[in-house]
Amino acid sequence: MQAQALQNSEAASGRELLLWTIYERPRDFPRHYVARPHRTMRDPGPLDVYLLADSLEGIRAQLPNGLHCLTRADGDEPQILETWL
Repeated sequence: MQAQALQNSEAASGRELLLWTIYERPRDFPRHYVARPHRTMRDPGPLDVYLLADSLEGIRAQLPNGLHCLTRADGDEPQILETWL
């Protein structure tokens, strides 16, 4: 499922808000950038879906349109680069 379709289906199912977290070379994909969506309202937590790219620009290009970037927080894991909502 494409990221925009996932975002739209979640929003349509009760005003769910998805956060997309971008990771740089996490342990499970040490050669890629990864974006993982997380539910915030119903059954909060990560979904079993992800996007992969070879570059930060490539992973950002796959995110749904209309999101806003939040920079990483001091307490975030080192692999987390940014979160989009």
